[in-house]
Amino acid sequence: MRIGSSRTACNGAEGLTVRTIRKALVPTFGDENVLVVVDGEIQQPGPRKEVQVRVDYSAVSGADVNMRRGTYPFQKKHRSRPAIA
Repeated sequence: MRIGSSRTACNGAEGLTVRTIRKALVPTFGDENVLVVVDGEIQQPGPRKEVQVRVDYSAVSGADVNMRRGTYPFQKKHRSRPAIA
């Protein structure tokens, strides 16, 4: 699964550069099967010393999968009910 690819498109009359990217989202609670890869756009860097970093490839590691499954070593278990402060 290729997540980090990007391409550049021109935005008509204004001549602005728009980055179209693929990104991985985790929209709901669950294991690695709830991971969704979608296309989207990101904004241009702002005028205050912002930059864009191009990521050609990204990965989901075994630690990420184990964390989503709740089987990561020494991971704290979630509470079955909200904590009362």
